[in-house]
Amino acid sequence: MKTPPKSILFLPILILCLFVGAAHAKAPTWVITRPLSNDYYIGIDKSDKQGSQESYRQAAQNKALFDLSSQISIEIAGEFVDVAVERTGLSEQEVRMEIRAASQAKLSGHELVDEWESRKEYWVYYRISKALYRRLQAAERQKAILSARDMLLKARSAHASAEHVSALRFYFEALNRIQDFVGENLQASIAGQEVFLFNEIYVDLQRLMASLKLTAQRSVLPVMSGVTVATPVSVRASIKDSGVEMGVPGLPIVFSLDNGSGNADQKSMTDTNGIVRYGPGDISATDTADRLRARIDVQNLFPGKDTRRFFQALIEKITIPEADIFLKSFADRENYLWHREFLGQNILIVCDYQVGAGEVSWDKIGDELVNFIKEKDGRIQRLRDPSSKRAILDWLEEPVSAWPLTDAPEADFVFIVQAHGKMKKRENAQNPFGEDVQFAGKISTVVHKTRKLHFSDQYRGATGWNPLGEEMVMDVLALHVFKRWKQQYLKRLME
Repeated sequence: MKTPPKSILFLPILILCLFVGAAHAKAPTWVITRPLSNDYYIGIDKSDKQGSQESYRQAAQNKALFDLSSQISIEIAGEFVDVAVERTGLSEQEVRMEIRAASQAKLSGHELVDEWESRKEYWVYYRISKALYRRLQAAERQKAILSARDMLLKARSAHASAEHVSALRFYFEALNRIQDFVGENLQASIAGQEVFLFNEIYVDLQRLMASLKLTAQRSVLPVMSGVTVATPVSVRASIKDSGVEMGVPGLPIVFSLDNGSGNADQKSMTDTNGIVRYGPGDISATDTADRLRARIDVQNLFPGKDTRRFFQALIEKITIPEADIFLKSFADRENYLWHREFLGQNILIVCDYQVGAGEVSWDKIGDELVNFIKEKDGRIQRLRDPSSKRAILDWLEEPVSAWPLTDAPEADFVFIVQAHGKMKKRENAQNPFGEDVQFAGKISTVVHKTRKLHFSDQYRGATGWNPLGEEMVMDVLALHVFKRWKQQYLKRLME
């Protein structure tokens, strides 16, 4: 069998080269030379044929649309750029890029003129009538203005009706409705006046946010190493309306730990009283966290779908109310229990003793309690008017009755220690003062927490005979009363 001539073997290769050359030669004129037009915006671009057909075609189409949008002249208000830079922290260049991106996002009315591909490239040619684009944009702009204005009026109405969460949602939605026209001084008629829509929405939103307040039930939370928190942490959301502070129900709150695991980023809603709780067992002292933060969950309030970076930066710059709860860790259980009970709490202490018809302030037992509670980071409150003590002691007889002190500060705990009995005396020739003194009677120690009975201890007894007089008798008795109170109260804490 004869071997074919070399010229015949090279023939397929030659045909293939001619075919490829012919394919390149058939490239349309718009690929070789960009068309010019006074009536159309034009977008042309290509992508290398890499990956799937869907991916490289989509890439070329996106680039062609970006090319088209870059041909569109956008009038950017200089004063808007200045305000945007100040309020968002973005650079001027970043703000202008965001405006360009918004312009591309709202592009509509374009048509596919042609597409072409070679062995290695895929090309796309889009265009849009300048007159059509202006008409479409004018219609979209007016639609956005009317829609945002409607959201703004709904927000103001909700705010006036004390529906504060609804007001926040309407304000954020109003911003969302105009985000594609960022950079333009959109104006709307409100109450017969022409206003700049963006400024009206933003200022109202900021003012409402600034009027909200989050307050932690306690600013420091005691935790014990290796043991999860036994009680929930409470935070109250409130707002002052006509000088009266009221709770804000239905407000989304997010809790987060600075460090450690825990149940980070727990999201909740305030209840009808404006209170939200971070549940027990969500924090452990084995975490290295040193702060639990409660913050209004803005992402829950803002629509957020396809939100422009400009608006995300704008929202982040708004002052968002928050409350911090610092964690304080303890190694031994007894110290932890005392701090869990008193840390950060307001405690009112009333101590006296009665002998016959007389009533005397029992300072020694009061000093012992004050020093101990301060060691456990409690806050001591004093009666402004000493005569108020009688009202407190009368209230002790019927603690379910109304709190008697309208001028006294609110207290988390009310401590009442009272001795009631007789001061006995006997002659003692060896005593320079001529007599010894003894107290005999009833000792009552009562603790009310949030106006409800929390701890009670009552007993009868008598002191030893003291040669130094009545005051010393009661000072020595105070030490015994304090020691017994610590023992009994600790049992209560360990239950």
